[in-house]
Amino acid sequence: MSSDKSERLQRSRTLNPNPEAVSDPLFECSPFFDPRDLLQVRYEMIRSHTKDTTLAAVAARYGMSVPSCVRAKRAFREGGLHALIPERPGPRGPRKITPEMLAFAERYWAMPGAVSVRNLAEMIRERFDVTIHYSSLHRALSKKTPKRADGTVRDIQDTHRYNRWRQRWLSGQHSQAVSILCHHGLAHALVLTERMPSIHAPSVPAPIAPSAPLLRQAASMSCHLIHS
Repeated sequence: MSSDKSERLQRSRTLNPNPEAVSDPLFECSPFFDPRDLLQVRYEMIRSHTKDTTLAAVAARYGMSVPSCVRAKRAFREGGLHALIPERPGPRGPRKITPEMLAFAERYWAMPGAVSVRNLAEMIRERFDVTIHYSSLHRALSKKTPKRADGTVRDIQDTHRYNRWRQRWLSGQHSQAVSILCHHGLAHALVLTERMPSIHAPSVPAPIAPSAPLLRQAASMSCHLIHS
């Protein structure tokens, strides 16, 4: 597998330090299911835990400890896929996010239909000349303010998008989004495909033109109604 992808996973903080510990069959020699992608591994672990499987068995299959599996399940429940991205090493808490920056972001975050947290991170960079990862900003905003309705929708949409890509891959279908995930990893794929119309816009079937006999029947009925 390409070392370029490992570098991209490292930049997004989703490079799995122990990919060899992942023993789930889906992750055996697959360009889609990559044991190096920690975000994907964590979500697949959560996805595979059902009432018929023990937490210990699932955690072992994905190279995780039971406490790590419990924390991942809680993080996903509270913040969606992006909450599964590991925090930066070092002291806990968004030390670079000052109260002024947080207040600036909150004004936009609290507005229905406002900009995404990714755009907010970019706005903070332009306004304060400080680079903050959008996942760190998301955690800071989630702790400070009630979760926005469209923020909840965004988390759900990200999960649904991955599940669609997953289904397409398992059914032998390919798409641009699937290719992006294979080359860049799940964290980058969610960002790179966010504005792709083909990802979000539902396909609308073309209207079916009525056949000639139906047109003649409709014209006959119209004439009958007029003269009756």
